[in-house]
Amino acid sequence: MFCHYTPDHLPHSFQHPTRAREARSSGESSALSIFSTYSAVQTATTTPSPLPPALKMATNPAADPTAFEGYYYGLPGCPKLLARSNPQPWMAPSFEVTANSSPRTKTVFVVTHHSLREKLDAGLRDTILGILATMNPRKWISVDYLRIGYEKGVAQNNPVVTLITVDKDEVPLAEAQRVVDAIAEECKKVDLPDVEVEVMEGQRSTSASADQEYDDMAFDNPSANQPILDPTLYPLIGSSIAISRKEKVLTGRGTLGGYVLVDGVIMGLTNHQVAFGDSRLEAFPTAGEEISRASYHFMQPAEGDLEERKDDHEIRLQTLKDFQAAKNSTAYNSEMSSISTSLAKLELWTLEKCVLGTVWRSSGIRAREGIENRRFRLDWALIWLDNPERFSEPDGFVNEIPDYASYYRTKKQRYFPTAMKAAGVDKKMVQMPNYLKRHLTLEETLYKQDTTEEEDKKFVVWKFGRSTHFTFGILSTIHSNYLSTSGIVTDELAIVPHDSMVAEYGFSGKGDSGSLVWDSDGYVSGLLWGGPVNSVATYITPMEYVLEDIRQVCGAKDVKLVIRKEDETNVEFGPPERQPRALQDWRVMFERGY
Repeated sequence: MFCHYTPDHLPHSFQHPTRAREARSSGESSALSIFSTYSAVQTATTTPSPLPPALKMATNPAADPTAFEGYYYGLPGCPKLLARSNPQPWMAPSFEVTANSSPRTKTVFVVTHHSLREKLDAGLRDTILGILATMNPRKWISVDYLRIGYEKGVAQNNPVVTLITVDKDEVPLAEAQRVVDAIAEECKKVDLPDVEVEVMEGQRSTSASADQEYDDMAFDNPSANQPILDPTLYPLIGSSIAISRKEKVLTGRGTLGGYVLVDGVIMGLTNHQVAFGDSRLEAFPTAGEEISRASYHFMQPAEGDLEERKDDHEIRLQTLKDFQAAKNSTAYNSEMSSISTSLAKLELWTLEKCVLGTVWRSSGIRAREGIENRRFRLDWALIWLDNPERFSEPDGFVNEIPDYASYYRTKKQRYFPTAMKAAGVDKKMVQMPNYLKRHLTLEETLYKQDTTEEEDKKFVVWKFGRSTHFTFGILSTIHSNYLSTSGIVTDELAIVPHDSMVAEYGFSGKGDSGSLVWDSDGYVSGLLWGGPVNSVATYITPMEYVLEDIRQVCGAKDVKLVIRKEDETNVEFGPPERQPRALQDWRVMFERGY
């Protein structure tokens, strides 16, 4: 989804690093390529890039579209710029003169230490949405508020940008520029002359992955070559799921977010779109489905993922056999034995054993009113866990996090330390939570965000999804807006990658829909549903609103995440007057030096 690079859209002088890596490794044998792709991302010496094209002095694409090719180089997909408010001419990024010369890349940051958030809450957001309502055609997708520029590591050195994403090939350049000029003028009226406005092309998407899209995703996204979680009787959070192919529902592969308690009954949680696709707006069950007693079975792992996992093992096994035959060696015997053992275990997962349960209720796709006149997207589905041959002990369903040290990103030497540095905490990987705790209210999330901003830190959040596994990102204090195909405008909690990793790692990809998102202490902030293609932002629904909506739809008295007894806590996050008395007393004693 978000992380798909499309280098073919770039001029040759702005060839994307992903495609460059592929080109450099094209001389390898096919057998070696298959083997090494599974185990690690290829590295090779970069050849010098050609000199940049002649500089052109246009101020916006309406004046000269060709002058802005590569404007977003460094961002996922290098999308096309349609309009900008900055009156200064844009010059193609200079090349860094090094052994591996390449053009400078843009990066993104969340907006902190700026009055934009207050101005938006005071009415500017409604004004911007009003202007977008006049867009002809009304083909905008999302509005994000970010710092975007070339100065890596120093957020304040990059301009604040109101970034509007529109459907590809739908909005004329002149119309995009009209909208940009109108919004920029409104920003000036509220004393925000430094806020730039840009319109870029994108594509609507969710974060569920259709079967036929898997190969393309694997080509563009190295982490897609990482295997799905090993199937276990009681699935961990982030496990691969999909509706059974026998039921022929327009759906895709997605993620088992975790487990919730609905009046004491444990159920699985994912997105409505994972069960029924994003084209179905109606909740399950409809009146007709209740009468007919329609039933849709969730498979875990997804049938397509299990097949591909087996294929990967068979390919690796055959590749190693070919290596040994060519070299007349036994060097790979141990690894071949390990692969054969894993393959034998996978063969035990019959279709009957893969049944996770059935869809019990879903939200459909709609909006729910929140605090401060916010409207959040609802996109959840509950899974009735029903497979007696697989599940015998209810206590087996816990929100257990996979091992951080076993996956592509978190195994990389700089990934985890970068996250902890951004969060401003001194925590080792072994100190990360192994199980999820309770959910945060939206008020608590906002408080934690404000606190980290005041301390010049970032509110770092994590997820484990079916496709991209462990990722961390920065939760923005400024909500984005999203226009659904049904015409509903929602407010969204937006997560962006760390500025040093925008081009390399997105926060999510196709197939991660349904993932739970938590902070570095294990408190759950929200439920991931997706966002537009070629966007750096991933959108989540506050967990508080997901659980409350489940309670109302199901007519339940109590809905909460499954929490182990040892992880229960009465700690609340907020100003001292909101915290438990014991915690207030502790703070007073600490401040007085007792």
